[in-house]
Amino acid sequence: MSMTLTVSTIADNDIHDILKCPLLQEVLLTYGEDKDALFDELADYEDIDGETETAVRRWNPVTTERQAIHLVGVFQALHCLLTGQPDSAGTSFPLNFIQSPLHTGREKGWRPVSYFFAAEVRDISAALNAMTADILHACFDPEVYNSLKIYPGANWEAEDIAPLVEQFQETKAFIAKAAEAGKGIFLILM
Repeated sequence: MSMTLTVSTIADNDIHDILKCPLLQEVLLTYGEDKDALFDELADYEDIDGETETAVRRWNPVTTERQAIHLVGVFQALHCLLTGQPDSAGTSFPLNFIQSPLHTGREKGWRPVSYFFAAEVRDISAALNAMTADILHACFDPEVYNSLKIYPGANWEAEDIAPLVEQFQETKAFIAKAAEAGKGIFLILM
């Protein structure tokens, strides 16, 4: 089974709230209205003070419907294609958004959830719009991907650029739509 990076839309107000009270992330992503179930599950291994519990019980997220895109098995390849690096070292915002969070929440899946506010999503969208298929083709080197062991494996070939460009185009369109709607995004690697 491949690792999947899910990119979802979220309201800026919800990001602010989650960064102030990280437990709200669990409400948004897992428990929704069933806050009692959240506290029942956490009771055995997490101390929750009364102020936090009150904040969580009173919280009503602005985000009621999320749009999402799922990058199945290509998150590191797309990051490398956009930045020239296998990880966040030596990269800069906004093209490194896949691997380099500006704001993080609680652990979920393989790493903490990454958050980007609407203004940051506009920056990401503008940077992605500057990337053309020709630029991406010029940046792709299967030998480098193989030597760096870019996920999902070490079997990259020249024709592998086509599905990467297709996934890039879908991601670019999703980010542009979020930017136009004034939405933030969050990323979960599962």
